[in-house]
Amino acid sequence: MKIYTMLRNFILLLVVAVVMMPFTVSASPQQGADLVALSYSQKYGVGVLSNSELFWSADGEEWSPAGFTDRAVRLTGLGIGESLVVVTSDPGTIFRSVDGGLFQEVNPPKDPYGRIVSGIRYIAIHPEDKEILASSGQGLIRSRDKGVTWEPVTDPFWSNPAAREVIAIGYTNGKPVVVTRRGVYRQEKDRYELLKKGLPDESRPTVASVSDGEVLMALPGEGIFLAKKDNKFSKLKSAPGDPIAFLGFARNGFLASRPATELNLGNSQGSSWSPVGQYSPSFIPLDSVSTPYGDFLILRGKGLVKLEGDRYIPIGLPANLSSVNASLVVSGNRLLGTQGGVYFSSSAGKVWEDVTPVELGAAVNVFLPLEDGRILLGSNGAGVFVSKDNGKTWRSWNIRLGTSNTIKGLALYDGGVLAGTENGLVWTEIGEEPNWKRRDSGVGRFPVVSLVRQNDTYWVATQAGVFKAQGNSDFTPVPGFKGRITDFSAQDGVLLAIANGRVMMATGGGKAAELANRPERVIATQVALLDKTPYIGTNKGVFSWDGTRWQKVGYINFPVTRLVPEQGKLRAVTMGAGTYILP
Repeated sequence: MKIYTMLRNFILLLVVAVVMMPFTVSASPQQGADLVALSYSQKYGVGVLSNSELFWSADGEEWSPAGFTDRAVRLTGLGIGESLVVVTSDPGTIFRSVDGGLFQEVNPPKDPYGRIVSGIRYIAIHPEDKEILASSGQGLIRSRDKGVTWEPVTDPFWSNPAAREVIAIGYTNGKPVVVTRRGVYRQEKDRYELLKKGLPDESRPTVASVSDGEVLMALPGEGIFLAKKDNKFSKLKSAPGDPIAFLGFARNGFLASRPATELNLGNSQGSSWSPVGQYSPSFIPLDSVSTPYGDFLILRGKGLVKLEGDRYIPIGLPANLSSVNASLVVSGNRLLGTQGGVYFSSSAGKVWEDVTPVELGAAVNVFLPLEDGRILLGSNGAGVFVSKDNGKTWRSWNIRLGTSNTIKGLALYDGGVLAGTENGLVWTEIGEEPNWKRRDSGVGRFPVVSLVRQNDTYWVATQAGVFKAQGNSDFTPVPGFKGRITDFSAQDGVLLAIANGRVMMATGGGKAAELANRPERVIATQVALLDKTPYIGTNKGVFSWDGTRWQKVGYINFPVTRLVPEQGKLRAVTMGAGTYILP
């Protein structure tokens, strides 16, 4: 009866999701994904977790979704055993499955003080599925009935504050190993003992990885150390130096990365290391797993990749997870700007190519085609780039831009190009190379939130209000939109903004008025106008204004990070649940 009830509830969830979903998944490249964890077992293959979905692959080539439907829950951790799969979430709810498909919800575990343990990131399952260890990075919990019930491991991980900061967990010779910032602990009989053999005194690991009975960890000022099944640590020679931001295992060696530097691949003895290039070092590794059919990594901002020799092979997943911020169609080619860079398609979006220049390493916010056929893009921290071949290749276009490296808008203005930056407006003549210079034009040096051009009218939204200019004239304040503006949209004389936390709208040059009546605890972060209808992106999805109150659009409850009107539709970029198109 219990199985029947679970199956019935699962089917009902699917039906409700299909009926309530006016969003369609945006067709776009799958790199730049919001991925959080990787795991592997011989039975299930590779699992990769996004904030909203689990994907499976039996060979590293073909991928399929597990089918999570509750997008109100942000997923955080993944553990795969030989007959068990565990997925954790931000609110603390745990999902367990014994077949990799149908998941059962388990109430959030609690610490010794009765508080919910949420946001679990580290999960390790015993080789014979006898036990599960988990941690959010604070203390250790375990389950000995395949995830049905959980208990805190009090000694020493909750009773000793110095040992609570967990950075890796796993098993060696069937025994639990827990790496904390205090040191490495291994269970011996009924207690955990600190491992010291081969380590300097007062070891304080900063990052670590445990896999197949081996422990890899970095000690500041000392180097990278490896312990095999005999639990004796030895130092890896010639390894990258301090500080180490990431460590992992590869089939034929080890992985290590410093902050904002390329990944380094070490041989099986750790005595020889070589860099893995291709992408900007800004896309740092987040997680890795070594399997019989390849080494897979999650690069923060780039999604899932496979390591082959000294290069990455991008892996496309079967559902869109990319945060698409900007798009452009020019000369039959399509461009998409995502949090992971810029993508090019000459096949109407059927095949996408990552054309992000190594220097970029940042999200793309906006495209601007020039009259001479060139295309500009504005990035989130790397300035402006230019393409002469319809977006196929790019190079930096930042001369004299200085520290104004975050570009929130680009527009043709006064015979040149106007850019909205974190230091106000800058302008350049259109030449082979730019010559950026400050162009306040009445706006001041406040950070620009949005730069909008419609016909011959310009609007600039800053943290001091909204400003308007006609043609090449200076900007003047727009009444009713004073104070800190966090997002802004304009369409055919209708203005919509979030000013000091309130959603304000003005039509036909009239006075701005607040659009209130938001549901309880709904916080507006984004605004957009589609056919002059106001939309807001919030911490709980997308809402539209019906003239008197805000109505929920769709079933997605994830925070919305951007709303982009394009070609009569609305693109909603969410935090961790991908990009969706609202018809």
